[in-house]
Amino acid sequence: VQQGGSGAEEWMDITVTIQPRLQWSKSSYLVNEQGGSAVLTVTRTNNSSGAVSVNYATASGTAISGTDFTSTSGTLNWANGDSSPKTINVPLTADALVEGSETFTVTLSSPVGGVIVPPTTATVTIADPGARDDTFDADFINNSVLRALVLPDGKILG
Repeated sequence: VQQGGSGAEEWMDITVTIQPRLQWSKSSYLVNEQGGSAVLTVTRTNNSSGAVSVNYATASGTAISGTDFTSTSGTLNWANGDSSPKTINVPLTADALVEGSETFTVTLSSPVGGVIVPPTTATVTIADPGARDDTFDADFINNSVLRALVLPDGKILG
């Protein structure tokens, strides 16, 4: 409340509203080509009052829409009071080609009732089967490995 106007008895009420913040839970995702789909998560924080929406769309990088993944776009919606994370599923296309890692992006745009926290774009890296082990637990003391042994079943001892 702030005094204003021409007389001592005139006051102005000021209301400050903090808009909901929409952002990626991670800015980069690593997925296995044969995993079926890339699942990206968008969160809503700071305020759960009011309905909020944001558009999203994929874009090719070294991974090509129609060849490596299915182009996907749409709108994520949060109702008044809803602050649960929302997911975007991008179908992947598995093939027998040895391509290494390829990337595409998903961009958030046109928020209604909230603001997008940068970065607006998340990068998805599609790895060929066996190129990376998503289950490998890199929990090392002092972040170092002195030696590693690959067993015949593919497990690693460190």
